[in-house]
Amino acid sequence: MESYPPVLQVIYDAIEEVNGALKPEERLEAAPGTILIGEGGTLSSLCLVNFIATLEERIERVFHRQLSLVDVLMATENSQWTVATLAERLAELLNLLGAEQHRAQILRAI
Repeated sequence: MESYPPVLQVIYDAIEEVNGALKPEERLEAAPGTILIGEGGTLSSLCLVNFIATLEERIERVFHRQLSLVDVLMATENSQWTVATLAERLAELLNLLGAEQHRAQILRAI
């Protein structure tokens, strides 16, 4: 089993959980470039809400921190969120690593 940076792994785990409720053709790929929100994103509104709730629960369980991902997503001018951009932002908010170090880890995981 491959090892990913902690924030990226939490996102991948949330994707895997949400994928369990989706038809095969609707499932998200657990990859840094996968578009979660914005042009090219494939999640329905309901699935997006489910993904956000699942990810918030996993963040709390793993990092013992409560985050409102809706606030995080709406607090920027970023109109498109990929797994990588979300992972970078979450790492900054969770103060896990410096942004550049985390970005390098994500790029190595690709």
